[in-house]
Amino acid sequence: MQQRLERLLDHALERHSPGLPRPDPKWHPPVDAYETEAEFVVLVDLAGMSKESIGITYQEPDLCITGTRAACHSSEKIKFHQMEVNFGPFERIIRIGAPVHANRIHAQYQDGLLTVHIPKDRRKKVVQVESDL
Repeated sequence: MQQRLERLLDHALERHSPGLPRPDPKWHPPVDAYETEAEFVVLVDLAGMSKESIGITYQEPDLCITGTRAACHSSEKIKFHQMEVNFGPFERIIRIGAPVHANRIHAQYQDGLLTVHIPKDRRKKVVQVESDL
């Protein structure tokens, strides 16, 4: 729902000032998230970033990916005609809706694409529920 609202706002801003920077200080890199029988996989498009500028944390049930992409242009006076490449800080939080092996999460970054592998925990967790019955 939040992403849908952000897209609507982006479209409204684009109509009024096409190609100009948006006021939101954080940008939102595109994310694909899917699952296989054995794991969840998260792909994040982070073209132009160094490995050192990307952070990944997992705190149940959320995978948090943060970082900062440096501006590609100098701070000299520039007149933009089109501006679609975002820079600055970002944060993406992906909710993982099942138990996982947090200590076995691993990531790789190649050709601007971050891939995070999150192994599922197939062990059944039984919790005793107390009642007044």
